[in-house]
Amino acid sequence: MNTLKKYCLAAIMFFMILAAPFFSLKTEARKPIYTRNPEINAAVEIILNRCTSPEMTRKQKLKAVYVYLVKHMHYTHSRGSIKIHVGKKKRAAMRAQTKALHKEHKIHYTSKFRSRYRHVLTMSGTCYDMSAVFCIFANRLGYNAGLCSGRYVRSNGSSCEHWWNYVRINGKKKYFDVQAANAMKGKKFSYYCKSGSSRVWRKHHRG
Repeated sequence: MNTLKKYCLAAIMFFMILAAPFFSLKTEARKPIYTRNPEINAAVEIILNRCTSPEMTRKQKLKAVYVYLVKHMHYTHSRGSIKIHVGKKKRAAMRAQTKALHKEHKIHYTSKFRSRYRHVLTMSGTCYDMSAVFCIFANRLGYNAGLCSGRYVRSNGSSCEHWWNYVRINGKKKYFDVQAANAMKGKKFSYYCKSGSSRVWRKHHRG
């Protein structure tokens, strides 16, 4: 019986080792995810350097990026309050850097949101565009992030189609809404960084 238990334990541990890479995709502990566009990757680095510092934790960086996007993105198709310029030298340097990191298996690549890349440069767009941009940054910080869709219920009871983000933090989904917080002029950031059970969140978001 003891021998059988040992074999079972060994089999379970072997399975866990093999399955670990797949389970890790559902947590926040992932390698940084870059786009396949060196200009956008460089723009992301520029913004990260503006709003974060090396001593920050990854969670603090995520919040700092969120606050930055809320303050600087505009709900419009015209240019936002800032515009990110990336020169040829920066693009070339970023291309070489990501190529080396990918070769060493230190980063992942993604081709998601290609049609939304320009919004990183213009800091503008619809709720979907803002959500896609935030997702690009969250993925760059190594988080498993994605988009949610539903309806946003205004204070007067009317509603509209809407997009926002989820990010897995410590294995739990947290929700962010760049455009809604932007519309509130950045006065209540905490209302838009909540779990789905939040009373305030459920009041405004219907998935």
